[in-house]
Amino acid sequence: MKKFLKQVYTFIPFKKQVFSLVKKLYSPEEKLYRHLYFKGVFRLPVSANKSLLLHHYGHQLENDLFWKGLTGRWEKKSMQIWMELSKGSKVILDIGANTGIYALVSKTINPEAKVIAFEPVKRVFEKLKANINLNNYAITPYPYAVSDHCGEATFYDTDEDHTYSVTIGKDLSQDKRYHPVQVAITTIDEIAREQEQGSIDLIKIDVESHEPEVLKGFSQIGKYHPAILIEILSDDIGSRVQEEIENHGGGYLYFDIDEEKGIRQVDYIRKSSGMNYLLCTETTAKGLRFL
Repeated sequence: MKKFLKQVYTFIPFKKQVFSLVKKLYSPEEKLYRHLYFKGVFRLPVSANKSLLLHHYGHQLENDLFWKGLTGRWEKKSMQIWMELSKGSKVILDIGANTGIYALVSKTINPEAKVIAFEPVKRVFEKLKANINLNNYAITPYPYAVSDHCGEATFYDTDEDHTYSVTIGKDLSQDKRYHPVQVAITTIDEIAREQEQGSIDLIKIDVESHEPEVLKGFSQIGKYHPAILIEILSDDIGSRVQEEIENHGGGYLYFDIDEEKGIRQVDYIRKSSGMNYLLCTETTAKGLRFL
């Protein structure tokens, strides 16, 4: 019955128009609006005078953004920090870009920035490109995974329409829900070399537990000292990330981001209170008024 009702819901017309009107009159709670989704393009405000266009594919992320905006629910503190840091950044890397919301926001806020986005899952990469093209943005998308060496790797994918949790180096061969996919991999060092970047100012890393390997492939952290917004899902991932930062020269402060309670400076990187950490220099932290 549930499957039948879902199919019926798909064919109800004018959902976007009706929900847009509802949103002006009433702000529903997540337990209600998670059922009020549609497929199509909508405009997402970024600031008082800037916005971007986004494809709604009927998924949770787009629905959160439609109903609550960039800083209303989904990674709201992380997004506020990212938006502020995007303003003064010349070169921005979005590693694990998914459908591109972080990359798109950076380009909207700072049109002069060079934004490069990486997404290895083919069907998700196509959605990333569609969002870039929808806004006619000069964002460079790559269908690569980023790791600690260049070449190829295997990840395990599903047949679902969309996914938020694919990682390199995780053997799921015994799980019949997944199948192996070969993907090209690169490193941040190689990106910097190929692009001949004079700076790398801001990086987002969301690669489902592969974050330490991404940083291991960035030996020039101490040269560039970019601000890094990074997902930390466990104590082990956190300690390994901190080890890579310190191995490459250190000079960073660590801020645990709780999306509801705010930002807290810590001495050791462990599982995030929310999802993400900000790793940055003292100068950047003072600019954000965290110190």
